[in-house]
Amino acid sequence: MNYYVSEKHLDKGTGGAKARQDAEAIFEKNGMKPLNVTIEHGGKGSIVKKLLWHKYIRQKWDKIFEKTNPGDTVFIQYIIIQHTVFLYKSIKKAHKDGKRIVFLVHDIDSLQSINKKNTKLIRRLRIKFEEKVLKYGDKLIVHNNKMKSMLIQKGIDDNKMIVLGIFDYLMPDLDVDRLSKRILKKDQPIIISGNLRKNKATYAYYLPKNINFNLYGIGYENSDSKNVNYMGAFEAEEIPYVMNGSFGLVWDGESIDTCSGKFGQYLKINNPHKTSLYLMSGIPVLIWSQAALSDFIIENKCGSCIDSLTEINDVINNITDEEYNELKRNTEKISLKLRNGYYLNEAIKKALE
Repeated sequence: MNYYVSEKHLDKGTGGAKARQDAEAIFEKNGMKPLNVTIEHGGKGSIVKKLLWHKYIRQKWDKIFEKTNPGDTVFIQYIIIQHTVFLYKSIKKAHKDGKRIVFLVHDIDSLQSINKKNTKLIRRLRIKFEEKVLKYGDKLIVHNNKMKSMLIQKGIDDNKMIVLGIFDYLMPDLDVDRLSKRILKKDQPIIISGNLRKNKATYAYYLPKNINFNLYGIGYENSDSKNVNYMGAFEAEEIPYVMNGSFGLVWDGESIDTCSGKFGQYLKINNPHKTSLYLMSGIPVLIWSQAALSDFIIENKCGSCIDSLTEINDVINNITDEEYNELKRNTEKISLKLRNGYYLNEAIKKALE
């Protein structure tokens, strides 16, 4: 029997992330049964209370594995929503009992640039035990080849890892007629979507003045820049229909000259979900040349790469209208795959072989 773990947090619902919700829907369509983990609020106070809470979460995981039998396969979305530093013990026991564990990796703490001096003890412990958790997995579905290479360096077996390629963005009932009413032309503003809080997307507050931008997302502090238009925040199912522009920008960090800082450097191994949003919406992508997903964009001819945001104007001016229309046609091919779960479906097939 094949199962997937479905985490429910009484304060946070299902975690809020569309990528996780889409993965659960795809697991369900593949005939897997859910193993529900429900966590209430807790884990605050002294270090002793926090460790006791982590032990309590571990016991929850032990109980769900007791519902499975030797030979069963369990898919787990990692990092789990309500973490426990003792997770590796539950995984180790399940593995010892003959259960197959497959991790669908969303984030990996130990691969992010972290200032250890400013990091809380519990998170440092989580990072320390993370490699133990992953090593007990029979298979790991990882973002891309760059992430795979870094995990090999950390001692994860090459043969355990399956490269996802890109995260799906499910919208099987996409209204193509409604989508076609957007303004999507080469001479339109650059689209920026996502978390626009200044501590996350610092670059968005220093955008070049020689090109227009349309911003969509949460946390934006309105500026006086005449070339920057903040359009508001939208639900995941609504935003594809309201994004107008030319290219979707995949960039992060502190600078417009390169993707710097913790968030910027993470692009070198991460598959940001906004890339999937743009492509599923039929919008070609402008992406940092050093980003892991730049290989996917080049291979599928659905966008262009840049080293700096100051290059955007020159890059777009060097693209003809016909070349831009070709990028849109290629993007539409990828859109069909993304909105129907093609990439995770393929990874699941490999994981179950």
